Amino acid sequence: MTTIWGDEGNECDVWSCLPGLFYYAEHGYTKEPEVDVTLLKLKFDGVSGGSFDAFVNASKLDDLHPEFQPVQSRAVVAGNMSKWLLWEEPFYGFLAPQYSASYDLERHYGTLAEYLSQAISDIDKSTRSIGTSVHPFNTRLQLPYHLSLVLSLKCHLRDWLSQAYLSRDLEQLNRLGGPGNGSRLGQLRIALDNLWRYHRSMWMAMYKPFGWENLELRYGGLRARLDTMQERLAAFLDENDETVTELPELEVETHPIWPGAGLSLLLEWQRAAKPTCY
Repeated sequence: MTTIWGDEGNECDVWSCLPGLFYYAEHGYTKEPEVDVTLLKLKFDGVSGGSFDAFVNASKLDDLHPEFQPVQSRAVVAGNMSKWLLWEEPFYGFLAPQYSASYDLERHYGTLAEYLSQAISDIDKSTRSIGTSVHPFNTRLQLPYHLSLVLSLKCHLRDWLSQAYLSRDLEQLNRLGGPGNGSRLGQLRIALDNLWRYHRSMWMAMYKPFGWENLELRYGGLRARLDTMQERLAAFLDENDETVTELPELEVETHPIWPGAGLSLLLEWQRAAKPTCY
């Protein structure tokens, strides 16, 4: 038996499990211990209209490298790093020590966003029908695309802001968190809005509205924190503004909460959104 769970807000797109369901179902049609992967991919293409490889690669949201996240014999669940990286409190960055010293998540998620963008616009230019998509169901990959773009901008941001602030590198601080949409923080806010709006449209197209309020409160909280973050940084950078003369949020030294665990963490929203549960 295989099951799909919607624990902790049902944030994931239910159709993201299709490759696993196809693989599971295919076992019912073969006497061999393993399925024919080539045939499996062709069936996925023909039945769903999506690219099997593209849907599987979208799982890199939570999978960096096998050697960094080994599967242990006692492990019953996988880590959900894309979830806690998204909801992690942005100004404190208290989970950053779990990854900042060892992993280049900006490159990882940036590369994934570029890959998914190309997969979504999977156009066969050789066909007579200009603009015909080879895999029309790849449009379903917009949620992981928007999420990977947000994470590429959000990960490491607090660490870099703190370094620039403590060294009084105002030019770098402005590039990272200055006012307007040109700074990294400004770009992050735009990307987050795009993620929120797409996720909302996807939810409303699939489900009844009940339950979405849980996710929207999470998006709203993160959007508000980013707004406060950029406003305080802008005030600090403005030599004519004396309301913010220091940023204690960037002065606090952070430490690993789970030493040795790295990215292999399974955290719910409330444990990532703020450093306290109360």
